[in-house]
Amino acid sequence: MAEFTGKTVIVTGGANGIGRGIVERFARAGASVFIADVDEDKGANLAESLGREIARFVKTDVADAQQISDCISTVHETTGRIDCLINNAGIADTSTLDNLAEEKAVMVFKVLMLSAMTATQLVAPIMRAQGGGVILNTTSVRGVVSSSRDGFVYSALKAAVIHWTKSVSSQLAVDGIRINCVSPGGVPTQLLVDTMFPDGAPAGDASMIEQVKPMMAAAQPIQRAGEPADIAEAMFFLASSNARWVTGQNLVVDGGYTSMSLESAAS
Repeated sequence: MAEFTGKTVIVTGGANGIGRGIVERFARAGASVFIADVDEDKGANLAESLGREIARFVKTDVADAQQISDCISTVHETTGRIDCLINNAGIADTSTLDNLAEEKAVMVFKVLMLSAMTATQLVAPIMRAQGGGVILNTTSVRGVVSSSRDGFVYSALKAAVIHWTKSVSSQLAVDGIRINCVSPGGVPTQLLVDTMFPDGAPAGDASMIEQVKPMMAAAQPIQRAGEPADIAEAMFFLASSNARWVTGQNLVVDGGYTSMSLESAAS
């Protein structure tokens, strides 16, 4: 799609899972994509596989505000613009009321919410100066319907990101900056596996991602597990001019999971 030729896109958490799918989608559209991730091996390998003119890896721990700032500065100095920021980095959380630990809760807050707020604050002046831009936040169906079992901090923060996105959208809109969320449903990724099996995958299972796909497929009306490409396409739409009148919204991409009643979801 010629619209993204010459455009610069940053994807945090872009080395794996949903983030990787997003990177690949924008790379196919001709964008210059920067992979901001802590996973140096996978991030660098992905950038190399896509080609240096298309993708670059910038090692970034989004829990560290200085590293976010350094990443954005590096990207801006390299290309002279930032057209789309995708706050996608995630972290596993299996907290319950009984095992809630302050240190872990603070880390989850830094990765899931504070990083998005910090990165948005830093790119807004750049986008304002260039006449506009797009900011997208990966949230979750857990921010729409809460979990009754665990991951309470995760669920609360994903809901907070959705509400924050709505709240800040009007402030950004006056400068031609659109901000939206995408809430994925059950997409089997390593992050999901780490959440489902916090003590590690059972011995002998070569690929737990493949193992959980049938479980995800059975959990919603569209009987297949989600794929990173499903979320990437939603991101791509929201970043494009086709969504030029869309801001402050949360697009749920979940195979119909959140459309079910509680009784249906539990059965």
